[in-house]
Amino acid sequence: MHYNFHFYLDHRGWLETRIVQPVVVSTVVAALSIDEPVAASATRAVRSARLALAAFVAYVVVAWPVLVFGMGSQRWFRDDELRIFAGRDGGDIGDIFRAHDVHPIALPVVVFRLMFNVFGLWFTPYLMLVVTMHLGVAMMLRVVIRRAGVGPWIATAAAGSLVLFGPGEENILWAFQITLLSSILLGLTQLVLADHDGPLTRRDALGVIAGVGAVMSSGIGPLMVVAVGLAALARRGWRIALFHVAPPALAYVAWTAVEDPAGYAFGRPTLSVVWEWIRVGQDATVQAVGGTTVVALVLTALLVAGLWQLARSSTIDDLRRRASVPVALLACGPVLFALTAQVRWGFGLEEARASRYVYIGAVLLLPALALAGDAIARRWRSAMVPVVALLLVSVPGNISDFNSSTFDARYFDAQRQTVLGLARTDLAERVPRSVRPLHDPFSADEVTIGWLLDLRDEGRLPDAGAIDPRVEALFPLRLGLAQVDGPLVAPCTTRTAPVDLSLNEGDRLAIRTPALIGLLESGAVASRPMYFGPRDQGTISVELPLSVRISPIKPGAKLTMCR
Repeated sequence: MHYNFHFYLDHRGWLETRIVQPVVVSTVVAALSIDEPVAASATRAVRSARLALAAFVAYVVVAWPVLVFGMGSQRWFRDDELRIFAGRDGGDIGDIFRAHDVHPIALPVVVFRLMFNVFGLWFTPYLMLVVTMHLGVAMMLRVVIRRAGVGPWIATAAAGSLVLFGPGEENILWAFQITLLSSILLGLTQLVLADHDGPLTRRDALGVIAGVGAVMSSGIGPLMVVAVGLAALARRGWRIALFHVAPPALAYVAWTAVEDPAGYAFGRPTLSVVWEWIRVGQDATVQAVGGTTVVALVLTALLVAGLWQLARSSTIDDLRRRASVPVALLACGPVLFALTAQVRWGFGLEEARASRYVYIGAVLLLPALALAGDAIARRWRSAMVPVVALLLVSVPGNISDFNSSTFDARYFDAQRQTVLGLARTDLAERVPRSVRPLHDPFSADEVTIGWLLDLRDEGRLPDAGAIDPRVEALFPLRLGLAQVDGPLVAPCTTRTAPVDLSLNEGDRLAIRTPALIGLLESGAVASRPMYFGPRDQGTISVELPLSVRISPIKPGAKLTMCR
């Protein structure tokens, strides 16, 4: 059984009193504090609104343990979290503000480092955090929709469709995605605080603080600030919009000037590539929200017809009050995919369909979709039930999309066993502390065996439990083949056939192409091979005597070695 579930059984009382109950109580209190814009005299409408709110709160409360102890029980850390744990000092200002790829993640770094000091590499608390933040986004989305004057049941259906949104599972179950979720949650908070009439108030000042936090959490922060600026411009004029946009923008520009993040690895995409990213990303978002092509087409028609109906039946003042926020978010959908294309286009057009982007796209789409559905339901009251059904029809299928990504339960279990088990093997004490034992392309360079040994000695390395013999068989390769920086001055050859080598401690070689490396026993590979992804020049220092077979990544592929 999974380690995290063992720990839950052993510490269930502590978890329920210290973590589960506070989360549930805070969720209910936050939801019940929502300002429901209903007329006090309309008793039936009030009861309906309260029932819709109660249904949404119950759904969120039930979803929390389902996501943490059900959908997320097979997850573990990936390279991004380990890069923060092993490569950043939470007390160093430079480390806090250092770019992650090309993005600022200052607030999440502080949170992760504080949690790491308490929980070490126990994954469950980090999963609890990301799930709680995701549900917070869903709750704030409902607030945004209700403030736009959308009826309670349509608002509940629209925001509820995000709660178990399997197509966006990366932002729901991947701990590192508190970066994007922080930007989204703080951005929605700024939207709500800026969404009122009249002059500047304390709410606006608090909104600006939220906006600065959003841009210092991930690269999505500036996009959320753009949405705030568009909404404020439409409802309250350019001076208020400038007040909300300028401080976060200045903070981001200052960070860029000081940090000077790395440039675009693939260069700039062409306009045609950007357009394709927008088209594919928007299509993937609507498909995910609808669940099927037919429903997606119906939702698209609903969006267009509903917004047209709203425009023709409303005054300008009513439009500014109700539509400024949903339409501003909707307008940022194409901007999202245009911006992500700038840094991700080299991975191929399919990257535009990535789970994390589809999730953000859904957040940007759902308020406008709910507003459009509400406009149709107000014009034809009998349409309310079909609109709610359309927003919820995809939920069962979307639930089945959880744990369907490349990083499945087997990947995370092998990663957990490898990281937690390496420091407890006798071989760990025989190699230099600088050895980096994770060689696949999705691993963190910052993880060294010395760091893992320190965690073991400090009691911050949980027990790995029973280790799969196939995983343990790779430990000598992970520890004995140390990738080091710098080139190797030696003749290189390229071949398509495997090569067998007998290596002694102190030998050096370089593997310049991805390869499979297996341990040899009696002339045959003793277990499944280890994937080797070369870093820098692919130079290897041999730290343990080994007999290995090095093969191309697949039949017919080229293998370049220097020795």
